[in-house]
Amino acid sequence: MKSADERIEQTAMQIKAGKYPREGLSFIAHIKGLFGQRLWFYNKTASYSDKLKISDLCVGCGLCSQNCPMGNIKIEDNKATAGGRCTMCYRCISLCPKQAITLIGEKVQEQCRYEKYIT
Repeated sequence: MKSADERIEQTAMQIKAGKYPREGLSFIAHIKGLFGQRLWFYNKTASYSDKLKISDLCVGCGLCSQNCPMGNIKIEDNKATAGGRCTMCYRCISLCPKQAITLIGEKVQEQCRYEKYIT
């Protein structure tokens, strides 16, 4: 079995070549996701909403608010502010160019995106 980094690198190269992965995997994967993630963790993430931290490094670029599927992050006075609807998707954390957002811990250690694997 390939390591995770090798699979990510292979997918990144496919994206670079214009071959994007299909949305979702299979019907069974969607059912597993529904029961394993959506329903099981539905109320479990509620306690994390107040843990979303946005530091003074925020420059108000808006990437986090544009990509939040819950509409949880708003830009007010040129700074991102979090509401109470975080589902821990980590999109805001991964997209923040200033590493100003974290959910667990005091600061972001690393942001891994597919661009890291394109050489």
